[in-house]
Amino acid sequence: IYGCPSERTWALTFDDGPSNFTIELLNILDKANVKATFCVMGAHAKQYPEIIKRAYDAGHQIASHTYSHPHLMSLSNEKIVYEVKATEEAIQAAIGVKPRYIRPPYGEADARVKSILKKMGYKTLMWNVDPTDYNVHMLKDGAQRIQRAFDDIASGKPSTLNAHNDNLYQTSIGQVPKIIEALRSKGFKMSTAAECVGDK
Repeated sequence: IYGCPSERTWALTFDDGPSNFTIELLNILDKANVKATFCVMGAHAKQYPEIIKRAYDAGHQIASHTYSHPHLMSLSNEKIVYEVKATEEAIQAAIGVKPRYIRPPYGEADARVKSILKKMGYKTLMWNVDPTDYNVHMLKDGAQRIQRAFDDIASGKPSTLNAHNDNLYQTSIGQVPKIIEALRSKGFKMSTAAECVGDK
């Protein structure tokens, strides 16, 4: 899944959490009445299960982002299964539900990786707009560079947006209200990734 087939719909997705900053992000989304997809790392899920539960209880989608964020294409089949299973267990411990979507770290998934994920019951979630906040979090103009990633929002193309919400990317979270406002001003609806493809 790379984007939303529905016209004028954006799926907001956030990778690499949860972290302490995720609470701030959840507050922003709640205030704006927006549901998003959180692609969580298993290691972080074990550390912050209560944050995942809060997100899930608020109606947000929880997806897998592997346990330790490896390059899946460089791993053996067995190690890929471990990364996915360990994350699955951490998420189930937090919310009692197995995730059905997975975002491969770095967007790297060849035919072998996709086949393994499919056999494990997962739909592969990618993206088509990336503000590259993982590259700009140390820069003084990080906020401006993230905002510039949305200058072409008026194009009207439905999209899946990927941003990050772990400890390094507080700048990203600060931009979320502006992104929501910009999308709404152009008549876009925001949803979880599952909702945008009609999978409720």
